[in-house]
Amino acid sequence: MADVTTEAAQTTPATLGGSDNSQGNKFQTAISAWRGVDLTTLITQLDNTASDIAAHQRDSTVQRKELAQKTKDFRKLDDASKLTEIKAL
Repeated sequence: MADVTTEAAQTTPATLGGSDNSQGNKFQTAISAWRGVDLTTLITQLDNTASDIAAHQRDSTVQRKELAQKTKDFRKLDDASKLTEIKAL
């Protein structure tokens, strides 16, 4: 039992693989990295990209529905009409 408390008392930041100074350097490095990121510009760019994606999704849905309707109309045609419709493509 005495060995366990002795080992716990000997465990310090330096024995865990780093010192207080290196932990401070890591923190300072992280802070400087966040300062280097221009969040206001990034947020604006992401908002614009999200708007573009939403617009493309709406357009895609409309085009897919139009294609589905044209396919239904094409299937209703008789064989001769289908042949002339295919030649038009």
